[in-house]
Amino acid sequence: MIYLIRGLLDCATFTGVTSLYELQEQQRVLMHTDSHDLRTPLTIILGHSELLTDRVEANTTLANNVEAIRRNIRHLNTMI
Repeated sequence: MIYLIRGLLDCATFTGVTSLYELQEQQRVLMHTDSHDLRTPLTIILGHSELLTDRVEANTTLANNVEAIRRNIRHLNTMI
């Protein structure tokens, strides 16, 4: 009887570890996909904001707004 209980506990532990591994793998794949899906549009926005920087230097308000966009995109890229 003790061996049966021990075997059931080992089986339950193995199943728990396998499930945990599968969950971690799914999380890794999701994070990789999501980070790629977020980086692409952020990079495009950053590129366009750099183009705008050259054109709005005369207008201080617009220049500040474009710089805020660039600063926040760089911050988001570090978080991903």
